[in-house]
Amino acid sequence: DDDLFFGQGNKLYRVNTSGTLTYQASFPYAIADLCYFPVSGTDYLFIALEDTSYVAQTYWYMDTSENCTQSNLANGTANFFTAVTTTLWLGVTPNSIRSNTSGLNGGAAWSGVTSVNASAKNITDLLSYNNALYIMKEDRPFYLDSSGVVQLLTNNTASIPSGYTYYGNNAVEW
Repeated sequence: DDDLFFGQGNKLYRVNTSGTLTYQASFPYAIADLCYFPVSGTDYLFIALEDTSYVAQTYWYMDTSENCTQSNLANGTANFFTAVTTTLWLGVTPNSIRSNTSGLNGGAAWSGVTSVNASAKNITDLLSYNNALYIMKEDRPFYLDSSGVVQLLTNNTASIPSGYTYYGNNAVEW
């Protein structure tokens, strides 16, 4: 679509190439994450939603004609999205991930759940890097190896102060 999209609360905004800010859509819950993912040659924006307690809600997606559609797929709740090559990944706190080749209503079903470590620490982000899925959690980063097994990226992390739950946030490929 060549525009910049961002969420603020439950509202989706866009900034076009000339810098004009425009309201795009409202959703029933706060926007938690956005992810571009093409399906069969058509571009889509996937929109993860969560309530005020950060509980994942049913996601939506938007096509390039700006039609917003709520998912009706089973297991269609998401706090996070990322795309790794031709696979769309969703994350649900505290520690669940699922994959799909479409994510669209009437498309493929979401995979069975893969648990990422213990449920005591939440997923804070999903990242795509070098054609692999990386899962940031409050305590440590993980990745999915080529056989689909969750692996610990490093156990060499700082001591986390009691009550501080935002380690693993703000990771970026650079």
